[in-house]
Amino acid sequence: MNDILYIEKTIKVSIIIPVYNSSEYLRRVFDSCIYQTLKDIEVITVNDDSPDSRDEKIMREYESNYPNKFICLYNSGEKLGPGGARNMGIRASRGEYFQVVDSDDYIELDMCEKMYCKAVSEKADLTECNAMVLKNGNTSIMRGGIRLTDNYSRYKQHVWKFLIRKKFIEDNHLYFPEKVSSDDCISVLWQLTAKKITFCDYPLYYWVKRDNSESAKKVEFMVNDLSKTIKSIIRYHAYLNLNKESKKVFISFFKYLLYYEFIFALTSHAENLEMCCAKIKKLVQILDKR
Repeated sequence: MNDILYIEKTIKVSIIIPVYNSSEYLRRVFDSCIYQTLKDIEVITVNDDSPDSRDEKIMREYESNYPNKFICLYNSGEKLGPGGARNMGIRASRGEYFQVVDSDDYIELDMCEKMYCKAVSEKADLTECNAMVLKNGNTSIMRGGIRLTDNYSRYKQHVWKFLIRKKFIEDNHLYFPEKVSSDDCISVLWQLTAKKITFCDYPLYYWVKRDNSESAKKVEFMVNDLSKTIKSIIRYHAYLNLNKESKKVFISFFKYLLYYEFIFALTSHAENLEMCCAKIKKLVQILDKR
């Protein structure tokens, strides 16, 4: 009897999707990932202790229908936040590269193929694309390809715009901050640490921006949340190893983020202006010491 050699399938790209209270959007995002033109992919969904039982039901349905491509992970303990859920997916992933997709957004069917080919051809740690912003029936384009040193105050660095080489994250321990909502900020440190960044000039990601009415309590939470994020990231070895100029760019970006995000949010919550401005001032003082 001849021995049969089994070779594990090579995964080129892992798509990681945190899931929390998003059942009405899951089929759209799952389909956009499952039917990618790049065949050597895996889709990793991470249920972050979602209270919506429909989330798990839909996840298990796709896992049953696509057993060789669709993977479900479950965090049944304390909620990790999107960053913690993404970290679970990264550590479980088998792909040479990974990308994250939010559960209420979706992607072009050729996103992985275009991004992967660009990343491999240029041996990039990070590959960025454009995104389509959908809000209240209107569509606009969010362009990438602008480095932080060019104009950090004009561009938000959303993590879902990047295809990331997994070894780059592992070697530099650049995982997401956990138990916070503003974990996207880690991409600033990615860009300042990466040896090679390239740009794929196509709008490949669809960001469905929802017009939520934030309460005053929510505004206070946002200020505290960013505070936790900043304090976490400035302890990363990758940040401590930055040169003086790169640290200056990093701090400037966070100052801009503080003023832009939260002063804008407070325009409809003037009663909390004094409290939030005091918190922001304290954060700026922390940043100035870095």
